[in-house]
Amino acid sequence: RLGCDVVVNAATKYIGGHSDLMLGLIACSEKTYRLVKKSVAELGCPPGPDDCYLALRGFRTLGVRIKQHGESALKVAQWLESRDEVARVMHPALK
Repeated sequence: RLGCDVVVNAATKYIGGHSDLMLGLIACSEKTYRLVKKSVAELGCPPGPDDCYLALRGFRTLGVRIKQHGESALKVAQWLESRDEVARVMHPALK
């Protein structure tokens, strides 16, 4: 609908939440699903059970981590606003 059939995203940091996992995500349209699935199978790059376990473990704290990211980002944006050498700060929570 919007012109994007395949999206590849790193899941190591946000999903994993630790430094013991390397993982990626692929989201695709219905029309490209079979080709993407075939490519993953042929390249031998599906995640293993340990990787999946670590990703599920990371999901448990994702909400807390994202909330903290948002609070920290707002504090940095507010600090940048107070700096004379910064001309403009764009952050959705700033007025």
